[in-house]
Amino acid sequence: MSRRTKSVRFNLLRPLVAWVKRHYPERVPAGLELPYNPFPRYRDGERTRTRLPEPHLKAILRACYEEIDIAWTRFQQGRAIVASPTLPPAVLRGEGLARWLWRIHRINNGILPDTTALKQHGIGPGTLRRYGSLHTIAQYLHLTPDTMVPFYLAIAIQTVANPDPLRCITRDCLVPHPLDEHRVIVDWSKLKTAAKFKRAQRRSFDRRRPYAAPNLINKVLPPENLWAI
Repeated sequence: MSRRTKSVRFNLLRPLVAWVKRHYPERVPAGLELPYNPFPRYRDGERTRTRLPEPHLKAILRACYEEIDIAWTRFQQGRAIVASPTLPPAVLRGEGLARWLWRIHRINNGILPDTTALKQHGIGPGTLRRYGSLHTIAQYLHLTPDTMVPFYLAIAIQTVANPDPLRCITRDCLVPHPLDEHRVIVDWSKLKTAAKFKRAQRRSFDRRRPYAAPNLINKVLPPENLWAI
């Protein structure tokens, strides 16, 4: 039997074993871990790809989900504040972030302006430091590089996607599952042969799981850009 045939058969078996481990763990040996690529295309002695152990990936995902919750909660708070038609009422010192956010949002169409623009509108950057850095304040208004990282890592791990194709993923990548109403397919293109050809990459996820890749993608790439209020 050729190496390629062994690889194809092994990859057909892998999801079945994973399903049994998830739903009937008592039917498989404790600690069973299938190797990532037992039949590589490389010859013996040549370099093969390695993969982080599953416990490490789960630890990374847990950390990502914690940061995603913080970022999304902060952004939702900002949305509620700036949606008010009038300036929020004055409050005790140290509790006036809502008033600053409301004013800042209207300077640059929802995008945090630079310090020069803030000063021109009578907002001293030093006044805002009690609420955190400008990077933190920006997270109440829109997506930032800091808040993007945990989303990107979580989606990359779940989809097993290469970094560059995932970076180019578009808003139409979510496709309804043809058989299961609770599942969504993530569909994107992978460039092949020096970017001359594209090969579709697909994985389906249960959208009832709050941190499933489609739900994270909907937050980062919604039909309407929620991150730019």
